[in-house]
Amino acid sequence: MDSLHSGNHILVSIETESLYLTLTGKYKDYGNTENKFQVFCQDEFMENFKISEGPILFEYTNYELIIEKKFIEDEIEFYHENILLRNQINFTSKSKRVLSGIINFQGDIGLTELVIMLNKKRNLVLLLEVFPTKIDYKDDYQQILHDVNEEIYNLSFDFLKRTYLQTSLIEKNSSSLTEFYSILQLIINNFMQALKIINSNPHHKLIKNEQVLPFHKTKKYSSKTTRWLEKNPQNVMRKGGHYVAIKALEIRKENTVDTYENQFTKYMVLEIAGRLKEFRIKYLSLNREQDELIVKSIDNIIKSLNRIMYNDTWKKVSKFAPKDSSSLVIKMAPGYKDIYKYYLMLKKGLRLQGDMFNLSIKDLSVLYEYWCFIKINSILKKKYQLLQTDLIKINNNGVFVTLKKGKNTSAKYLNPQNGEVFTVSYNLGMESVTVGQKPDNVFSLKKANSDVKYNYIFDAKYKVDFKYSISGEKKLNGATGPMEEDINAMHRYRDAIIHTSKNTENQIKRDIFGAYVLFPYKNETEYKEHKFYKSIKSVNIGGFPFLPTATNLMEEFLDELIKESSYSSFERSIEQIGTTEYLKPEYYKQRNVLLGTLSNGEQLTINLNNNFYHTRLKNINMYKNNLEYIAIYQSKNLFKDSAGIKYYGKIKNIIVLPRKEIKELPQQIKKADNLYVKFEVEKWEVLHNPILIKGNSLRTIMYTTYYLLKNCEFSEELCIKDELEFRLWMELKRWSQKVQVSLEKDNSNIASFKIDDKIVHLDDKEIVLIYKKDQIKKISLQEFSRTPGKIIRDIIRT
Repeated sequence: MDSLHSGNHILVSIETESLYLTLTGKYKDYGNTENKFQVFCQDEFMENFKISEGPILFEYTNYELIIEKKFIEDEIEFYHENILLRNQINFTSKSKRVLSGIINFQGDIGLTELVIMLNKKRNLVLLLEVFPTKIDYKDDYQQILHDVNEEIYNLSFDFLKRTYLQTSLIEKNSSSLTEFYSILQLIINNFMQALKIINSNPHHKLIKNEQVLPFHKTKKYSSKTTRWLEKNPQNVMRKGGHYVAIKALEIRKENTVDTYENQFTKYMVLEIAGRLKEFRIKYLSLNREQDELIVKSIDNIIKSLNRIMYNDTWKKVSKFAPKDSSSLVIKMAPGYKDIYKYYLMLKKGLRLQGDMFNLSIKDLSVLYEYWCFIKINSILKKKYQLLQTDLIKINNNGVFVTLKKGKNTSAKYLNPQNGEVFTVSYNLGMESVTVGQKPDNVFSLKKANSDVKYNYIFDAKYKVDFKYSISGEKKLNGATGPMEEDINAMHRYRDAIIHTSKNTENQIKRDIFGAYVLFPYKNETEYKEHKFYKSIKSVNIGGFPFLPTATNLMEEFLDELIKESSYSSFERSIEQIGTTEYLKPEYYKQRNVLLGTLSNGEQLTINLNNNFYHTRLKNINMYKNNLEYIAIYQSKNLFKDSAGIKYYGKIKNIIVLPRKEIKELPQQIKKADNLYVKFEVEKWEVLHNPILIKGNSLRTIMYTTYYLLKNCEFSEELCIKDELEFRLWMELKRWSQKVQVSLEKDNSNIASFKIDDKIVHLDDKEIVLIYKKDQIKKISLQEFSRTPGKIIRDIIRT
């Protein structure tokens, strides 16, 4: 947008009767842009005045200001409305002859005044304009202001229409009249007070009236009278050797209130009265019951304004004629400056100026935050139904805008196609176990057939990482996008903001499915190739260029979030590594694996070679367990060092038959007619980590789950009945290598865990620790779930 030339330039140089002023800084070429620069001086002359062409002040730029007084006896001061900037200008020596310092307007853009006080009075005022560097001043900045104003206008009018005027008032220009009256209600008392101050002491000026009168009626003479007679000798006659004037020019000085300032004030007051009359006519024309209090209030205000404007003083004030020069009286004098301020507020409507609206157009970074929130809502309002917003409220004082940095404001919408409701919130306070977070904009959705709230953060950052450095060199990344530090902040948001589920024993879960930086940049096509745009698809962290001329990518993404299913929304979350290995209830409930023992070593060979396993029918319960897999248990007695569980296979077919019909086996006459179950296996697999046998060997068939089969280290672990027992066992193993498992008599379940002389077992509601033979300590399962490491450490140390 702009190029920066190295070195400082003299941007403004002024000499007056009393002082010298110099403003220096780096010159930026901003194109052919008008510079709104004005100087107001109380001294009679001002010379050696120089100013650079085009804009001279920019945000986030240092400038050196030097003020030097000419006379030692004078006292000079520097004043600016921003105390931080004001304190940067100090005297350079004890003589207090020179004031100097570095000023930086940060993100405050727009008009600013630099005031030099001489002997406690305003002597020199510089009215300058601070320009933005990250956005186009004529297009983007003005459009941002327009968007904010337009949205607030519409919301304010809609609110008043619903509250007072119902649905009959639909004319386009009625919005501004409603707005005009609402603001006037807020300021009318202060407005009338300011008008009384002016009326009691109106601005006046001394004028000279020249009039030719008979000489005997002339009361005051001056050198101008003599010069007039010299030019008009016909009015002089010679009498008795002397010259006597017949007529003469008299100059009389008179005070008058017919000044430019009073003409402008009268114009402002009468225009307000005219607007009120227009509002009264519109209001009375509505097809609804009239509120006499509103009509009476309007009439009283009009009468009060007319009573003042048509008294003897204001009758002497002529019609207002605009002129190019400005007036310090209008800007500074008591009463006049207030009338002008209130007039601008009424004329411009709900602008971003004035404390009552809790907004400021001075700080562009804050304005950009506000605009992002308002623009997101403007995009959504085009396609979805606005159900509720607290951006515009009303109280006994009138309409006010609630948008304020640090304060939560929200808007709720309905998707008419499916009835889903979603919300956009500004500065919403969000939970965190450590430090609470308050992102700029949070977009929250609830999908049909889902109780999950999908939250997405859109954080406005008035910062851009340009692809070219200040010196004009291309940066290594070679692309313009958001700052890396802001992308890092999005990662922190996603990690820090959590949700505590009350339905699952206060279980803590992540609450953010995506976080994105909104930054001021307009080339959306170029940005599509940026890594921080592509990262949105892969990790749901990234950035969107967002300006009045660049809203397409953001609009498309919002549509995508709203239209996708709950399954697609969930898949935007990043799966934690190890999630597939984490505990789930179904891992322990489905006892679908039969752990089969062997009668001899030859049986293992026959089973493996022929892809089957067999056992007597009376050893198994076919109805209790829905078997899917077979695993072979190789006991220590039969296999010595090769003992363990190595082989498993998926069941292909189950056949009940007499043993003699299993042709792969050697025949045994005594068992020939006994019923057996033959499990045909698709193929035998080898466990990646064979399960070791620790303690007593298994003597009969047992059942376990596929998850335990694939994840256990020791055979006793195959008896674990639920995730809590598994978690307790795993935590104990990590704290001590001496943990032993005791099984119940049928080897189907774990009875207890033993560590040295301590016994730990699970009841339905608690963990029971027995130590020192008869000492008992009980620990709640909820406490263990919340802080397992601490509980195990305490058990070990007990």
